[in-house]
Amino acid sequence: MTKKEFYMLPTDCVVTVFDNQDVAERVARRLIELGFEESQISVLHGAEAEEFLDLDGTRHGFFTRLLRKYQQLTGPESFMIAQAEAALEHGRFLLSAKTDGGESERQKAYEAMALHTERTIYFCGQFTMTILKVGQNYGHELEYEKSLA
Repeated sequence: MTKKEFYMLPTDCVVTVFDNQDVAERVARRLIELGFEESQISVLHGAEAEEFLDLDGTRHGFFTRLLRKYQQLTGPESFMIAQAEAALEHGRFLLSAKTDGGESERQKAYEAMALHTERTIYFCGQFTMTILKVGQNYGHELEYEKSLA
């Protein structure tokens, strides 16, 4: 269940991180049970995911590089991008569910995800981003891991 098309901005998606593949895939199956189409769900992992998401914009041209720079420097996307990048670099799984933009689907996706992760859950709307759940994030974990080294 990996989305094949590149997008510069996730729109109408609920997004979070899972620490292992089994849980991410279980949540993806639950989303399908709740009425989402398989094509609306992406479970991304590893170098392939980093390349697909192109978090620095280098693989999809000048406009995408500019957009990623803007996202990283300004808006709330900067935190989500940093978290996604750190999660993928540390072997975690990024799950997104494309919604119709309405409250009902957003709530279904949120509830399915929130039961199985302690990570922050985001909703990326049309030119907006909302944190649906404030959870554990990688900044603190990475600092802690560095202090142990």
